[in-house]
Amino acid sequence: MRIVVDTNVIITTHLSKPLPAMSTITVDVPSSLAKRIFNLARNEGLTASQFLASAAAEKVAVWEADDIIKERAVAVDPAAISLLLEKVPDIEPEHDWDKK
Repeated sequence: MRIVVDTNVIITTHLSKPLPAMSTITVDVPSSLAKRIFNLARNEGLTASQFLASAAAEKVAVWEADDIIKERAVAVDPAAISLLLEKVPDIEPEHDWDKK
């Protein structure tokens, strides 16, 4: 099934012509997935376009965060981490939820 996510909204700016705030993307997905998307969106009070835009934004954020973590991990000094961990007291967790 082909889902066309058409969420074109025009932002009017101080410029002489408006700028599109959204784009249209056409994706091919299995019919069973399309049905699930439409049902979930409806149950949440969203359009399929809103649901898919939100899902895509979440996925992009996860991938970007993963890239940032990997970039920062390269700069980590293992000796500095060891020094920090030595400062953590060796005691049992105070709460049950801390023991998992």
